[in-house]
Amino acid sequence: MKILVVGCERSGTKMLAAKLGDENQVEFSLENKHTISSFRYYQELQKWNNYISAPVPIIHTKDFEKHSLNHEVNIDFLKWIKHTFPNVKIYYIVRDGRNVVSSIINKVWGHSQTVSEYRINLQEASSQWNEVINKTWDWAQENCEIVKYEDYSTLVSNPLSNEEVALATPLLKENLRKTGYL
Repeated sequence: MKILVVGCERSGTKMLAAKLGDENQVEFSLENKHTISSFRYYQELQKWNNYISAPVPIIHTKDFEKHSLNHEVNIDFLKWIKHTFPNVKIYYIVRDGRNVVSSIINKVWGHSQTVSEYRINLQEASSQWNEVINKTWDWAQENCEIVKYEDYSTLVSNPLSNEEVALATPLLKENLRKTGYL
């Protein structure tokens, strides 16, 4: 792997991957399930001491990938990528948490997911952004190139209302400070 773009869901990873792809004349894959499978395989091997140095099949890993950070693609995944591909360039995209929350709660779901219970509320979306920042930010500052979404785009499709900003800001306050948005 040569370049990996990561960030919280709805933080602009697709936009940055497309921009980097245009600049480098390469095609970024969407989330590559084979890379995640290789990571899971590595985790399973680590459970058994005699397999700690066993090789992990990474044949289907792409040179240029983007992944949204979540419960599956997390700090352990990033550390594994850095260990497995020591020369990888990791771009960690960060966006004002209030805009990420706005994007998550206003996301238009696919035709099979239009039932109202698929909507994520402001508190859940805030928790999701906080969790990603809490688990990855410190490591990312030392091992990744941090890219602010706002350096590339000021687009916010459905900004939070003043009332929603007033609710979200206290929920995100600590990490907004940590990431330089407060």
